[in-house]
Amino acid sequence: MKELLQININKNNISNIFKVILILFLFITYNKLKDKIILEMLRYYNLDIEKHKEIINLGEGGFLELYNNYNRTIQIERKSRNIYKSDIMFLIIPGGAYERLMRHEQIPVAKKFYSLGYSSAILKYSIYPKHYPTNYNQGLKAIRILSLKYSKIILVGFSAGGHLAGILGTTEREKLFNTVGMILCYPVISFVNKYHEKSRYNFLGNINANKTIYHKLFSVENRVKNDTLPTFIWTLKYDKIVPYQNTLYMVEKLKKYNVKFEYIIFKEGRHGMGLADETAIRFGIKEFKNKEVAKWVKLSCDFMEKIIKNN
Repeated sequence: MKELLQININKNNISNIFKVILILFLFITYNKLKDKIILEMLRYYNLDIEKHKEIINLGEGGFLELYNNYNRTIQIERKSRNIYKSDIMFLIIPGGAYERLMRHEQIPVAKKFYSLGYSSAILKYSIYPKHYPTNYNQGLKAIRILSLKYSKIILVGFSAGGHLAGILGTTEREKLFNTVGMILCYPVISFVNKYHEKSRYNFLGNINANKTIYHKLFSVENRVKNDTLPTFIWTLKYDKIVPYQNTLYMVEKLKKYNVKFEYIIFKEGRHGMGLADETAIRFGIKEFKNKEVAKWVKLSCDFMEKIIKNN
C-alpha cells in the first residue's frame, strides 16, 4: 500500500510539473507573440511617410498625394524580370458619397500599404457640386502621372470611391497606362438596383441625376468587358448603406466576361470599416475594428501579387 501511494504521489508530482512547464511555455510564447504584435503596431504607427510626401495638382480642386517608397530590398519574382515591391503603386480612392472624403480611408490606408513595402498615393478628387466628368478626369490624370514612374498601378476604392475606381477600371485599357488591377471595398456598383441614392445624385449632378440613360451607363457592372482589370472585391453581408448585392452584380459580370477576380462577403461588420484594424480606434470608431475583416489587406495583396507574377 505504501509503495502504491508513493507511485501515485510521484505521478501527481510529474503531472503538476508538466502543467507548470506547459503554463510557462504558453506564457513565454504569448508574451513573445504579444511583443511582436506591439512592435509591429509601433512600427506601423511611427512610420514616417510624410517625409516622402509629394502633392500634385490635378486641376479643378483635385490633388494627388504621393508617397514614394524608396525601399529597394523586397522583390517579387516574375516570369520575366523581377520587380521591387516599392515599384508597385497603390492609388487610394476614399469614399464619402461624392460629398466628402473619409479621413480613415486616406492616410491610414496609404500608410498600411507603404508599411508592407509598396508605394502609395491618395486621389483627392473633387466632390459635389463638382461631378462627373471632373472626378473621372482627375483619376485618369493621376494614373497618367503615376505611370511615368511606376510600372504597376493598383486602384483601391472605398464605397463611392469604389464606384469611381470601378468606373476608371472599366475604361479602355489604353487610357489606363500601367494600371494592372483594382481592389473594391464595400463599393457602390449599381446606379439602377440596390443603389446608394446620394452617391448617384452627387456623381451625376442635379442636371443628369434623374436620367435613366445615365443610371445604366454609370453602373459599373454594365461597363465590364473582357479587358476589365483583374478585380478583388469585398463587402459586408449586413451593410445597411450599400447593400452587398452591389458586389454580386459586379461578380456576375466578371464571371461572364472571364475577368480574373476574387471576392469575399464578410458575415460581420458595417459599412465604412476601412482597414478594420487599430486605426479605427484612433479615429474614434471602435466598432469598425474586426480581426476577420482586417484580413482583406493581405488577401487583396496576395491576389494582386499573383497577377503581377504571371505577367
